Amino acid sequence: MENRITPPASHEFYFGSFNMTNTCTRCGSTRILAKTWEEVVELYSRKTTITHSQFVCPDSKCQKQVEDQLTQIREKREYAEHQKEIAKAEKLKENAKAAAARLL
Repeated sequence: MENRITPPASHEFYFGSFNMTNTCTRCGSTRILAKTWEEVVELYSRKTTITHSQFVCPDSKCQKQVEDQLTQIREKREYAEHQKEIAKAEKLKENAKAAAARLL
């Protein structure tokens, strides 16, 4: 038997025996359900269905600003991760050169 949790059609999340409303981080108004979709993921040779729900602020200008802020945060994180990868690659090159010099 497959356990399926369906999200509520309203703006409330249900966690156990209590519910929590989803409020906008910027203006504090109650966010509304914009889109729901399912994704099937294979995990440890078993298929699991994940239901995603996207909530948005009813004020489109506020939602646009929140999305812009999230985009800036994501880009900053991606840049930092990229710089970390570059530094790691340079360190590996330096270590390889040092090891080669010790062998000579």
